[in-house]
Amino acid sequence: MERLYLTPNRGDCLSVFGIAREVAAITGCKPKPCHPERPARRWCSGGSEGSHASKGKIKDFISVEVREREKCPRYCARVITGVKIRPSSVEIAGRLTASGIRPVNNVVDATNYIMLQTGQPFHAFDFRFIRGGKILVDMPKKAVDFATLDGVTRKILSDDLMIMDGAGPVAIAGVMGGANSEVKPDTDTIVLESACFKPESVRRTAKRLGLSSESSKRFERGVDPSEVASNLAALTALILKVAGGEASDAIDVYPKAAAKKKIRFSPRDVSSLLGIEVPAKDIKKYFNFLGIAYANNICTVPTYRRDIIGSADLTEEIARLHGYDKIPINLPEIKMSAVSKPDAHSATFKAKNFLVSHGFFEAVNYGFCSPQQLESFAANEPVTLSNPLGVEFQAMKSSLVPGLLENIRHNISHGQDNIKLFEIRPIFASDGAKISEEIRLAGVMCGTRSGLTWAFKSEEADFFDAKGICEALAKHIGAPRLEFKKAGQIPFLHPQASAAIQAGGKEIGLCGLLHPGVASRWDIKKDVCLFDLKWSEWAKLSNYFKPKFKPAERFPKVRRDVALLINDSISAAEITAAVSGFGSKLIRDAKPFDIYKGKGIAAGKKSIAWAIMYASDERTLTDEEVNNAHSGLISYLKDKLGAEVR
Repeated sequence: MERLYLTPNRGDCLSVFGIAREVAAITGCKPKPCHPERPARRWCSGGSEGSHASKGKIKDFISVEVREREKCPRYCARVITGVKIRPSSVEIAGRLTASGIRPVNNVVDATNYIMLQTGQPFHAFDFRFIRGGKILVDMPKKAVDFATLDGVTRKILSDDLMIMDGAGPVAIAGVMGGANSEVKPDTDTIVLESACFKPESVRRTAKRLGLSSESSKRFERGVDPSEVASNLAALTALILKVAGGEASDAIDVYPKAAAKKKIRFSPRDVSSLLGIEVPAKDIKKYFNFLGIAYANNICTVPTYRRDIIGSADLTEEIARLHGYDKIPINLPEIKMSAVSKPDAHSATFKAKNFLVSHGFFEAVNYGFCSPQQLESFAANEPVTLSNPLGVEFQAMKSSLVPGLLENIRHNISHGQDNIKLFEIRPIFASDGAKISEEIRLAGVMCGTRSGLTWAFKSEEADFFDAKGICEALAKHIGAPRLEFKKAGQIPFLHPQASAAIQAGGKEIGLCGLLHPGVASRWDIKKDVCLFDLKWSEWAKLSNYFKPKFKPAERFPKVRRDVALLINDSISAAEITAAVSGFGSKLIRDAKPFDIYKGKGIAAGKKSIAWAIMYASDERTLTDEEVNNAHSGLISYLKDKLGAEVR
């Protein structure tokens, strides 16, 4: 037979009978039960064998009250009078010594002996020192000093479960008794305790005190509440044999009996976890060996198996009894499946590549900032943390722009004047009722448009650079043509150099110059142009237009220029739409190349020059064809826009 190794969670095996149950399950035998009132003859020398009878009422000696029912679901007690304290027999003392327990006297040794046999810890009090004839299971109202049986005084806190009498603590529940109530050589009346304490409570107290005992080891792993009374009966029988005396009846505070766990289980659980098929008749046989009732796919687990909480634990028990050697050694079969990417992944990947190729660097900032940084950027109160690392991390960002401005300030202070940065990440906002999350893409530009170069004069980046980046980005990801409308009052943007970005009549972002007042707060003396895009909306528009390819033009294009005098309120986008609406198949492109306001131009008017490109897929156009198409376009623009030709 293979050697038996116990895992720390098997509290039911910290006893002779627990090991016997395990051996019986492995070998298919039935364990011989420990009869609570017929201890083996060799436990003691002398005395008669047989059951004992109660000789008195425990209520004549003590009363028991359990106030902490959750931490102490069951508490049993019994009084024995007329005991004679003396050394234990050689056999009992020898067995305790072999188990690592120091013999003390026949009563204390009996409590340890039955503990080793059943796994149930006990404690014996000297009745003389139970003040007020009362045992109370409760927590002290305040911290107290308490001397335990090992002679050490320890600080007991108000959340430690204690066994108390009418005047104060007499034992730390489940851990160790007190020196003020220990059994002495002249003791003649004892109070026996057998209880079930909540494992978490005992473990917390024992670990805090650094006090590990044979009792706490078992209570921490859980004892069987259904056997508390019968185990006390077994202890009583042994003490009557080895110390004499008469026993009272028992008091049993057990308001709610422990229920056996019922776990749904199917043989399919075994094959799915172990990878092998175990016959149903073998599964039922193994459960029978373990004392687990199995019927209609429901397992009823005995109360002493506290470690079994789910079907996986039941499968582990089957694997253990069936034999781990019967599980074949195979590489795990892992089914590969394509990883689904988020909807916005493709658009985000394209956007990052596009911005990097245009000289931008990606910034990675914290998702938190101080509430003061968001004052000009958030319409509502920001979402704040109740326990932040510091005031500078108190608010969750509702805008990415403050972080990018901090990056600009830092770079300028270190001599870096030409800066292009972007960041893409979630922001958070609250309307008072709920918190919303949104992905944003923000970018900033500061310094010269092209950096230092000898080839041409480099100019400062301005509003049109931010606008152009947004237009080119939309085209790159396949979004429809953007519309730029005059923005309302945006606190962080210049009122004369800002625009709201729209697509399909829906606002999807902002662009413009940073407001000088906001720039001064960050100690930035240069113009900063920026864009702040609702990236979730942009991602939905991605691939709206699929890229199409056509052969290069075979025939030359012909350019005609026209200078239109129009109202200042008419935007370039409206003129472009009007040219497209003309519907000529010869027009290939139309772009503005000059704008003029000033001397010679009436107030409220502007002169804008356009280059119109004409071409045909079939032949080279004649001057007459181009002139006719151009004249028709000018007439159309006059009627459509109220324009005049300069």
